[in-house]
Amino acid sequence: MNEFLFAMILTELEDAVGRENCSTRAIDRVTHSVDYYWLSRMWADRGCRMPEADIIVCPKDASEVSKVLKIANYYKMPVTTWGAGGGTQGGAIPVCGGILLDTKRMNKIYEVNTDSMYIECGTGAIYKHIEWAANEVGKATMHYPSSLTCSTVGGFLAHRGIGVCSTKYGKIDDMVLQMEVVLPNGDIINTASAPKHAAGPDL
Repeated sequence: MNEFLFAMILTELEDAVGRENCSTRAIDRVTHSVDYYWLSRMWADRGCRMPEADIIVCPKDASEVSKVLKIANYYKMPVTTWGAGGGTQGGAIPVCGGILLDTKRMNKIYEVNTDSMYIECGTGAIYKHIEWAANEVGKATMHYPSSLTCSTVGGFLAHRGIGVCSTKYGKIDDMVLQMEVVLPNGDIINTASAPKHAAGPDL
């Protein structure tokens, strides 16, 4: 990609999420190039150069994610989502470069509803903060993976998280009632509540 086109894409991303929420700094690109996947750790131990994103983008909500994805689609740039980098399957490694979408600003806990027994939160919320919010009103989520303190709810959903109480209370995907989702083309949808064990392939 030539420098002029790269600068144009960066400017559009800065307009979408704010200049302070975009980075091309080498230190940011390096720290977002590794998670807890064994292969990335092996690469690092052997001194290999890790695949790096070209631009780190930190949107604050679904509308900004939508803008980022529309820009990425227009310029045919790959996008990798980053929660907290605690995954063990390599899903957060930007193997194709492009844009790394860091969800750390999407970390709000909007509501803890004790009547209907649900919590509404952003995908970038660290799960221990969700547990603490439930604890403050005398409740518990009953979802306790070993990465509770260093992973996001979005990361748990992406990896179908499971924890020490999951045999009794279910995995993270058993606990979700509804999601606001940004599709790859930038469209925003809200999912309906539906049983997990529907007929047909597991999508």
